[in-house]
Amino acid sequence: TFMILLFPILAVLLAYAFKSVLDHYRLPVPYTFPLVIAGGIFGVAGCYLNLAQLSASLNYWVDVRNPEVLFYVLLPPLILESALFIDWWTVSNLLLQIFALSMILVVIDAALLAFFTTYVLTDSPWSLNAGWMFGALISPTDVLAVNMALEGSGIRTPLQVMIQGESLFNDGSGFTLFVLFLP
Repeated sequence: TFMILLFPILAVLLAYAFKSVLDHYRLPVPYTFPLVIAGGIFGVAGCYLNLAQLSASLNYWVDVRNPEVLFYVLLPPLILESALFIDWWTVSNLLLQIFALSMILVVIDAALLAFFTTYVLTDSPWSLNAGWMFGALISPTDVLAVNMALEGSGIRTPLQVMIQGESLFNDGSGFTLFVLFLP
C-alpha cells in the first residue's frame, strides 16, 4: 500500500518544500511553477533511471476507476493554504454572500457551459448531462490563482476575503454538481 501513496506524498512534500524556499527567499514565483519543472525532471529521469515504484504509483493514480478519489486526495492539499490563512472572522461576517456567490455563480456558469457544449457546438456528440458534468468541472475558480492575483492587489480586506472565500467554497459546489449529474 505504500507504493500507492508514494506519488501523492512526494507531490505534497515537493510542493511544501518549494513553497518554503520561495517564501524564505521572498521570490515572487508561484510554487506551482517549480513543481511543474520538478515533474518534468522526474519524467525525463524516469527514462534513464529505475523509478519503477514511482512509476507504478503514478500509473495507479492515472488509472483510478473511481474519480471521487481524486477529489478526496488531491483537492485538500490545493485548498489547504488558502483555508489556513484566510481571515475567518471576516468570513463569518460575510458567510451568506460567500455561499451565494460560490453556489449561484457555479450553477450559472455550469448551465451556460452545458448549453454551449450541447446546443452551440453542433458537431459535439455530448448529451446535456455530459455538458453539465463538463460545466461542473470547469466552473470553479482555481484557489491558487485567486490567491496569487489578490496577494499584491491592495484590495480592501472584506472584498479580498469574500473573493477568497468564494474560490474556496465553489470547489465544493462544483463537486456536488458533478456528482449530481453522474450517470
